[in-house]
Amino acid sequence: MSDQNNNPSGIHIAGSVSGQNVLIGSTQTIHGDLSINVGALPAASEDVRKRLKAEIADLLATLEKAPKEHTDQVIEVKVAVEDAVEEANKPKPDAKRLLIRGDNLKKAAVNLLAVAPIAVKIAETLLLIR
Repeated sequence: MSDQNNNPSGIHIAGSVSGQNVLIGSTQTIHGDLSINVGALPAASEDVRKRLKAEIADLLATLEKAPKEHTDQVIEVKVAVEDAVEEANKPKPDAKRLLIRGDNLKKAAVNLLAVAPIAVKIAETLLLIR
């Protein structure tokens, strides 16, 4: 029996592939580091802090599933969240800046339908930080 019959995909992997990404018959959706350190959020209540952290975790999990062709939009959303979190982590975050950061996040997410509703939730939660 030929190798082609045992391996209908025609793919042959030789050598070590440890520490590497091997995708066979799949779509690569890796967009780089999608972690965000939410921080202490000193001006937020415990409930708002927990809510925001959960929403951001949900957003990041959804971003990780975005197709590779949407990498630019994924990066835009991630940067918008980072900007919002940076402002939210100030001892006295500026309410107007939080509103602007939330609006920027919603605008960045508009092209990624899966993350747009989560972005809206985050923008609303940012307004609860005083």
